[in-house]
Amino acid sequence: MGLFDQLHPDWQKTLAEYRGLVTTIDSLIEKNDVAPATVEKLARGIDISATHGQIFRTTPCLVKKIESPLNLAEVEKPLHKNAENSWLEITLTEGRFHQVRKMVAAVHHKCIRLIRTSIEDIHIGSMQPGEVIELNENDFFRLLKLDA
Repeated sequence: MGLFDQLHPDWQKTLAEYRGLVTTIDSLIEKNDVAPATVEKLARGIDISATHGQIFRTTPCLVKKIESPLNLAEVEKPLHKNAENSWLEITLTEGRFHQVRKMVAAVHHKCIRLIRTSIEDIHIGSMQPGEVIELNENDFFRLLKLDA
């Protein structure tokens, strides 16, 4: 379950109306090593499948190869200690059609774990699975850079 999914349904609806204006940052782990040319290709924009077999060209975005994010909860089935993998951080202003997973599949990689680490100025930080930090409505909209 991602950060967006944990929001109150009314706030999910409001945030969805601002799609394309709100910046999200996702960290993901890829099976195998990701070459610098592949990172550049993802950043420039890539064709992915959309609804009804249509093709959608992703908008340019910020993609960087990173070390493992801090404060990650353990997973039930960790990767083999000798398995080669890469962490990527992808910053989008418009996420559509399971975009991140489809982007990495389009460059012949597999997303093993996807974590939404922020939506605008709301950051997951050191939160653990199941942990809740309550925000009042004014702070929530201010952190999302939206008018309440």
